[in-house]
Formats: sequence, structure tokens, C-alpha cells
Amino acid sequence: MHYANPDDAEAQDFLSCIGSGRRVDDPDRKTLIDGNYSLRTGEEMRELFAYAPEACENTLKIADMIDIEIPHGKPLLPVYTLNQKEQERKALYTQIFPNDFETLTDQEWLLRWTCFE
Repeated sequence: MHYANPDDAEAQDFLSCIGSGRRVDDPDRKTLIDGNYSLRTGEEMRELFAYAPEACENTLKIADMIDIEIPHGKPLLPVYTLNQKEQERKALYTQIFPNDFETLTDQEWLLRWTCFE
């Protein structure tokens, strides 16, 4: 699945062009515009997998076994304790750039550092 609804295919194609730095009229670019890569209904999935009805049945059994709540509106960073070298690096950068680093948690700082690195 690349987008929620079939009507979103063109928007996804434009975003893909932006992300890859390609033009829409570039004949050599990758595109998914000719297929349906949207979220399918249960009925569509049963039709697509008519040759293996147990695939849909097993998918529903697995979905019924999953009990997960994903909180919305909060960062989902892992809890991580900085090692000695990371603590020293954070302290140094906090001294040099206090406005940028002093309010960050260890997890936020490490994520930032990893991205910059």
C-alpha cells in the first residue's frame, strides 16, 4: 500500500517525483500510476486471493490477536541511557550551543546527533 484511496494515486506520483527529483514527463522515472497500490477492502482482498481463501482467514485471525495502542500526539522515542562518551559530547555541545541543546532529553539529543552524523 502506498496511499489510502485509489484517487490518491496521482498525488502519490507527484510526491514521488518531488522526492526523486524527477519530472512527471520523464519517461525513465519509476512510477506506480498504472496500478492500484491503495488500501484494499476486505471484499477486494478476498477476490484477489480467491485461489487461497485461507490467506484472508488467517490474516483476520492474526489481526484479532493483536492488541496495541499507539498514543497520538506524543513523541515515540525509545528510552536510552547515554554512555560516557555520549554524555561528554552532549555536555560539550550544550556549552557551545546552549539554546539548541540544553532543553533536549538524552533521547532527543542522541537522535539529533545521529542524524547530523
